[in-house]
Parts: sequence; C-alpha cells; structure tokens
Amino acid sequence: MNLILIARDGIDLYETLANSETSFHAIRFYEPDNLGFGVGITVPSTAGAFSLISDLRYYTRRFVQEVLFGLYPPCFCSELLAEEIYLQRTGPGKTPWPYRLLYCIAPYSCVEKYRIADPGHIVSPCSFIKGHFQAEVWCVGEEYEQTDSSI
Repeated sequence: MNLILIARDGIDLYETLANSETSFHAIRFYEPDNLGFGVGITVPSTAGAFSLISDLRYYTRRFVQEVLFGLYPPCFCSELLAEEIYLQRTGPGKTPWPYRLLYCIAPYSCVEKYRIADPGHIVSPCSFIKGHFQAEVWCVGEEYEQTDSSI
C-alpha cells in the first residue's frame, strides 16, 4: 500500500522528517520517497499505515496538509475514508465510487481539488509528470461537498 503525506505550502517535508531523530527512527525502514510536494511511503498493510501515521502524529499535525492512502489502486483514499474502511470493515462497494476528487499538485505548491461530478468520467491513473502529481482520490461525502470546483 502506498501512503502519501502532502506537505503544507512551502515545507520540504522529506527534509523535515529526515532531520528529526524521532521521525527518522519511525520511517527509516520504509525508505520514503521525496515527491517534491510531500513524501511517499510504501507500507505492507492498512494497519501498518495507521500505525505509522500515529507514530508521526506530531509531524502530520504540524507539517502535513493531507494524508492519502493507496487502498484501491490506481486510486487513493482520503484519511477519513480509509479510517472508515479500516474501522468499520466496510468499503466502497460500487465502482465508480460516487465521492471522487481529482487532486492536482505541483512541487512545493498548494493542492488543487476538483469534484468528479460525472460518474462515467474516467480519470487517468495516478501520474507524476515533471514533478506534478495528479490522482483520483475517493473520499467521504462531507469532503466531497466541501470541494467547490468540479470537472
């Protein structure tokens, strides 16, 4: 499973985590990737991902804008949906999931989110093009409704 920690604007999250002894000990075995806009970490399971996020709670509250979970490749899930799936053992049964967002992120820049309003609209798989990240992210209804723009 892939875990993506999206940094707050102007923060080099990879450098921040690498320079802290506490966070370095938590992530050193995962060989994190510097994505420019945040950090990518491959973990073996959903439980492992939540455990790691718990270990990094101080850093996620202070330096991370959002956490994405790669539960349903090639799509990602928001932290709220991943938590709902993990704790309640329920998940998106329908494909496509009705609450879908398109995330577009440039290195060291803000996250642009767009609602995918058309259920038949197919988004290309997660891509990194010249440091820019684009992915479909499944979320809960509240997150979907809070997003203003749509495609």
